[in-house]
Amino acid sequence: FVVLIDNFELALQVKATLMRKVIETNRFYCRSWTESDLPLVLDLHQNSDVMRFFPGIATSDECRQFLLKMQGVFEEHSFAYLPVFKTDSDRFVGWVGLSNQTYLSEDFVDIGWRLLPEFWGQGIATEMASAFISYGFDHLKLDRIYAVAPKLNIPSIRLMERIEMKFESTFMHPKLSEDIFPDHSHLQLCVRYKISKP
Repeated sequence: FVVLIDNFELALQVKATLMRKVIETNRFYCRSWTESDLPLVLDLHQNSDVMRFFPGIATSDECRQFLLKMQGVFEEHSFAYLPVFKTDSDRFVGWVGLSNQTYLSEDFVDIGWRLLPEFWGQGIATEMASAFISYGFDHLKLDRIYAVAPKLNIPSIRLMERIEMKFESTFMHPKLSEDIFPDHSHLQLCVRYKISKP
């Protein structure tokens, strides 16, 4: 079923609906993913600086699977790791958001972020993560939100603390085990932080 749209303004309205804004601050906004966003994911997940605390850069197929997964998560839960854009230019910055995680004994909602290096150190992740925490508590009615990072990832840990998350525990990440990634076992020791609804 295909709708042909001759009116340019109407076409823009339909496009805007498909790419619905979820969160907006004075400087940035997040919207839902579309299939045409794959090049953005490739640029981000195949950047070696962005992925320095991961076992390696993502393959093209892994990027495609990430995009499809986040689209599904958003459809089901009204949250996901979502793309961030500058309000004044629509330039892609990276992604920030919430997602369900199932690799520990109890499932939990995680807040995460990945930004292109040129946008590091500008308070963007802090600004958008804070907005997503408010969204999680006020709109989604979550009771608590967690964040996870390798213990070596000091920048992410400092960000967790800036958004008033509290250290909860350390654990050996089951998806980063030496059996799976023998050359990256140094990443397996992770920390988990938590923030609870006020």
